[in-house]
Amino acid sequence: MINLKSMLGFYTRDECLPSNKTMVHCTMKFCGKDGGATYLKQPVVQNRLGQVFPITVIGLVFTPRTLGARVFLSEQELEIYNQDDSESNPNPLPKRRKAKSTKKRDSKMKLMDDRPTESNSTIPEGLKSRALTVGKSFFPIPGHGRRAHITLGTSDGVPPVTTGFDLLEVVQREKEAFQSSLVVPTFDTAFGKLRNYEDDLWVLYFDRAWEIDSIFTGSY
Repeated sequence: MINLKSMLGFYTRDECLPSNKTMVHCTMKFCGKDGGATYLKQPVVQNRLGQVFPITVIGLVFTPRTLGARVFLSEQELEIYNQDDSESNPNPLPKRRKAKSTKKRDSKMKLMDDRPTESNSTIPEGLKSRALTVGKSFFPIPGHGRRAHITLGTSDGVPPVTTGFDLLEVVQREKEAFQSSLVVPTFDTAFGKLRNYEDDLWVLYFDRAWEIDSIFTGSY
């Protein structure tokens, strides 16, 4: 039975490692694979261990499997970012519907065009915010760093690593929409624009980026 309680509890951190259940992170390099030792020997990595960097969150990605915060990395952060942005998804999301060429109005949400609007959102206490000027509004990170994210929660039985794969699928959908004349259903919300790329793939693009202080360190 679907109710408010089940919806609010759909994403949890139950599948995270014990050390990660109460602390979120943005992976710069997964050192469990080959190449971890080489990465750790890099002078830029060693020099920046223990430094504090602002993490810039530019949106949210919702799928049936994961809820992730999308991260825009600065030039300094990209120098220590060494994730595989082209890694193939071993379990891709099913393609059920593509963006349509016409717009259909939803009775409960206001369908928008692609013009920027003023945001009336309230930024949560403790977070800094700034006007969002990252790349193309609906294709913000096409290159290096496009996989950067923070896993906020996953559905039952889904490992956190899936969040990055879901984000890579989002980037591919963004690219397809950007390079074609397809119209993606876009809705105005209090925090930005919400786009529906597939039946089960939703992306919220913040009007204002949120900045969170982070420390560059090893796993906890």
